[in-house]
Amino acid sequence: MYYLIISEKVPIFWTLVDHNENKEAAALGSIVEIIDHHQVLNPDSLININHEIDAKVGSCSSLVGQRYLRYCAENSVEPELQIALMLHGVIILGDHN
Repeated sequence: MYYLIISEKVPIFWTLVDHNENKEAAALGSIVEIIDHHQVLNPDSLININHEIDAKVGSCSSLVGQRYLRYCAENSVEPELQIALMLHGVIILGDHN
């Protein structure tokens, strides 16, 4: 189990990945974004939160990979081979399960 030490003076902003609702994270800070491939169980949880939810993909890693490639294209940056290989591995694993 991992523990997060929180300082009351430093605000925490969360991007939830592969979970579109997390009351524990919300209690510790502000959820500012959600990236997920699961069906939304509580649409009210998305109010005022940037979200990218696509239940058609088999892995949330696919959405992260798409976002990384979009960032590289928009900023004229060549994708890094190590990042691409890591994303490729987890996309294959996530889609296979």
